[in-house]
Amino acid sequence: MDAVDRVEYKQLMKHATIHHKEFLKQINHIWRALASGKINAKSLLILVSRMEIAEKNSERYYTQLYSRFPYVTKVLLQYSNFLDSSAKLEEAEEIRQDLREIIENGEDTEEESEINEIKLGSQSMKIPHKRDTSVRSTNSSIPNPPERSNS
Repeated sequence: MDAVDRVEYKQLMKHATIHHKEFLKQINHIWRALASGKINAKSLLILVSRMEIAEKNSERYYTQLYSRFPYVTKVLLQYSNFLDSSAKLEEAEEIRQDLREIIENGEDTEEESEINEIKLGSQSMKIPHKRDTSVRSTNSSIPNPPERSNS
């Protein structure tokens, strides 16, 4: 990567990460509001709208990153985690497969492979080695939906 590419990469990654964090934050707000049981339809609609805006912005920046820097492992890892949190599990798995191939074939350079684990807010994300189709959050600040009993 030359200097211009580095600047573009850093700016795109910064914006993608900011919007991804906002997306996760809005999901958190929605779950908390639903768990409280004290939310009306109008307030819920506002929260969902904010979440959708953050999701669209995240998608836009991650798509730009992926098209410009398809061999940078951090891009693939964060983008796949974003897709997971957007419930786009098949797309996330395709990106993870690309990531695994890059790592297995040694195509990632030290400069591009600066991480195998990243932090996005308080959420720690690792490169998965097998498909996990659960939609459960690994972020302790985002509550998972209550378990349903089979009784």
